[in-house]
Amino acid sequence: MTQVARDGLRGLIKRIAKLTEADREVDCLIVIALDLRPSWMAGDGGHLWLDKKAWRPTVRLNRLGGRNSAGNTPINDDDIPRFTASVDDALGLVAQVLPQRAKLILEWRGGDLVAADTCTASFYDEPEQFGATLPLAILLALLSALESASDQSPTPAGGE
Repeated sequence: MTQVARDGLRGLIKRIAKLTEADREVDCLIVIALDLRPSWMAGDGGHLWLDKKAWRPTVRLNRLGGRNSAGNTPINDDDIPRFTASVDDALGLVAQVLPQRAKLILEWRGGDLVAADTCTASFYDEPEQFGATLPLAILLALLSALESASDQSPTPAGGE
């Protein structure tokens, strides 16, 4: 993982830690940070970026380089999972990104799965993460595990 990607991951973790409810823009940022292109876009080059000027947060693919613009191909809203709102989508992301990590420990108290008073999530070898909702706790545990793994891997030559 490049240093730029590590910094982006740290910023995303900090932003999710401050959330108290689902946030569609953060769902889009997760797609960008982890480069989760839908299957119909998987073979395309270029980079993903967040268009905040659209009527809702939109992820677009800039295939040609140069300036990002509204003319870049958007990812359909239905193709972006609701990671911050859905336990199923958050767990699906864990399975997609860290399939080798089989043991995720989840706890919640004082409510249902989505609106508990206290939610924590951790992988067996990582620190416990607290989130305002269970999906947010799952995302924090996942992204923290990814950050920890990237900190243990060497940075490529040139600092990228």
